[in-house]
Amino acid sequence: MHAAQLVEELKEYKLVVSDLVLVELYAVYSRTMSLNDLELEALVEYSITRLGADVSHVDCTRLLSEAQRHVHVLRIKTLDLLHVVSAYLLGARGIATFDKDIIAKRRAVEKTLGLEVYTKED
Repeated sequence: MHAAQLVEELKEYKLVVSDLVLVELYAVYSRTMSLNDLELEALVEYSITRLGADVSHVDCTRLLSEAQRHVHVLRIKTLDLLHVVSAYLLGARGIATFDKDIIAKRRAVEKTLGLEVYTKED
């Protein structure tokens, strides 16, 4: 329920997901559901459409370079770092997350990358 509330609160902004988010959706749905390729693709597309988000591409070389540049300050796990830096490279205002590590480092994310961390606390 928290996710739906957070998305509703952010509807006033243009929502964007990186292609990294797409990979994560494919991975999560593949691990947790028994779907064929067509069903999996349809579910991922439906999820993005339901969210009302556009998918944006992040150049991998630039992503890795920027991640290396900021890792010593942000001090978060690799995949979390890639998500945060992807949002930064896409010119996002912020990043919506329930990830406890990103939330714990929200001040560093905000100060270093200028990204607001949007979340729903319990």
